Amino acid sequence: MGDGPFIPCHLVIFCVGVANRPRANGVSIVGMCREFKTNLIDAVAWEQRKLGDLGEFNPKSLLPRSFKYVDLESVVGTSMVGYRHESLATAPSRAQRLARTGDIFFQMVRPYQKNNYLYELPDEDYVFSTGYAQIRPSIDPSFLFCLLQQDSFVADVLDRCTGTSYPAINANDLADIEVLAPTDMGEQQLIGQSISSLDTLITLHQRESSLNLHLRRYTRLVSERMTRSTSLFSSSWIM
Repeated sequence: MGDGPFIPCHLVIFCVGVANRPRANGVSIVGMCREFKTNLIDAVAWEQRKLGDLGEFNPKSLLPRSFKYVDLESVVGTSMVGYRHESLATAPSRAQRLARTGDIFFQMVRPYQKNNYLYELPDEDYVFSTGYAQIRPSIDPSFLFCLLQQDSFVADVLDRCTGTSYPAINANDLADIEVLAPTDMGEQQLIGQSISSLDTLITLHQRESSLNLHLRRYTRLVSERMTRSTSLFSSSWIM
């Protein structure tokens, strides 16, 4: 263990309830959640380790005869937004990474986009492009995924990238990056689950804000049209 403070349980529980707090000093709920995520990670006792020591990179697997192919355009943010059906005989050569529950797929081209995916499906017929580094964690997958999504980690990745228009990193350089992680699995799970809950709350509040914005626009549009219609109707009765 490192010599940092151990995160108390009540602090972790707080992260789930933080979204229910009202706005304070003009700070949005989403901003509060994001700030707390950073503080949550910084508060834990860590041990410095290479990423390659925390999971197996690009494990070899026999591909099924038919599968669902996930390319670099199929993951946006942390969500899989699509896939296409392929057969082994005609699939692109980049279709190589057979997913297993708990695997992490890290985008190696333009990693600043953070289009990375934690595979939590039970299906055994999803195959990802070699444009992703596949990591099979030996620690808690949710916790490791949270680490890889941190801006500080992405900055380290970009420092090791080559190319300007399409900066990219290879799997060996990615595995060589040092990260900080607690050795206690229970602690990892606690943090990973808590931060995942915060991510869900952030998404929900962002969707709610977007919905409210669309409702305000729609209400204004209806109001304007009603005003114009009333004006035209009234003018038609003027002698």
